[in-house]
Formats: sequence, C-alpha cells, structure tokens
Amino acid sequence: MSLRHPLPALVLLLLAASCRTSPLDKDPVLYAPHEEGLVLSYENPSLEGQARADERLQVRVEQVRPLASPDGSYEGTLTHTRLSGQERLAFLTRDGGLRVVDAQNRGAEVLPAGFPERVQAWGDRQEVVYRVLGRGTLPRFDRFLPRDFPKVGVWVEGQPAPGKGPRTRTFLLPDVGTAEVHEWRDGAWVPVMRLTGRGFQDAPAAPAPSPSPAPKGGKT
Repeated sequence: MSLRHPLPALVLLLLAASCRTSPLDKDPVLYAPHEEGLVLSYENPSLEGQARADERLQVRVEQVRPLASPDGSYEGTLTHTRLSGQERLAFLTRDGGLRVVDAQNRGAEVLPAGFPERVQAWGDRQEVVYRVLGRGTLPRFDRFLPRDFPKVGVWVEGQPAPGKGPRTRTFLLPDVGTAEVHEWRDGAWVPVMRLTGRGFQDAPAAPAPSPSPAPKGGKT
C-alpha cells in the first residue's frame, strides 16, 4: 500500500471512515469495511487480459473489536491479497475518522474525524489535499449488493502536489469504504479500481450430532 496516496490505495482498502449523521446515542454510518469476515473483491478496469487478472485485489476484514466509545469506533485488521503477495494493516475508526498502520508501523490518516458532514477538506498541501465533492449513486453495484443495502455514497477528490501523482476521485459506500477510484489521465477520468464482489467468508461447518446410543434391552 502506498501511504503517500492512501485514499485510492485503501480501500483500497480501507478507505474507511465513519460519518456521524445522528446523535451520539445512535450508531453512526461507517464508510468503511468493519464487519468481521467481510470479503471485498476489486479489479482495475483500465487493464486487460492477464494484467487485469494479476492485479485483482481481495480485502478481508479480520479481528474486529468495537471500542467503548459513544461514536461507534472500531479497531481491527484488514488483509489485502493479490497474486503478488499479501499485506496486513491495522485500522482504527474514531469519531468518523480512519487511521491505518502497516507492518512496518507506518501510519496514515485516511479520513479525518467528522467526515463527511463536519469536515469536507483535509490533507497536506505538500502531498495531497482531499475534498468532499458530494453524494451520488453508481447503479452498477446493484447486481451484487443486498436489496436493502444503502446505495448512496460519497465522492472524494484528491488533488496532489505537483509531481506527487494524478488527481483521483474515490466513491465510498457505507459499510464498504472504497467502491470505485478514477484517475485523471489525458483529459479524462479513467476508472482504475472497481468493486466487483461483496460477501462473507464461509463459517465453519457445525459438528455432526453424536449418534444416539443403542437402546439396551427391551423388545425389538
């Protein structure tokens, strides 16, 4: 994961964050994958053939623990798997913000506390500045999201400093985080990351019941 450009990477993860849209005594909406066992699949639509297959990404949520706080905070682990290898990241959501830490103990604030209602612009002008563009929907995800799943998401644009990479636009969904990422290339927005599946890893099979003991005595 590139911590220099955390938004498209997370979600690439993670991009995750929570959005407080209700009083503190109610659970806030989380723009992040936070359900233990959740598996998200992604691909890069700008690639073709074997290159696209090689770059497919699977994100699995593991070891989630709710924290004793009124803002719906969680901590846990995300596992990112590609053909080239696997990466584990610790994450923490607090007051609508998300922070991730990789195996080398490098941390990054992916989304700020108060996103997207109270804080709509953040970042480092020497690296990347982010701003909320607004809410929207992408009907392409309807084919694999539950019928009652919230389909209205938030678009965030990343404007990097000169020489720090392309502009990005990331679409975030509740309880998923990153659903799609676009890059500005040659005068057009090109999708470079797209959610292609959402599900849960299989639960362990229940043990088979022990056979009843044969009756002793009595008539047959």
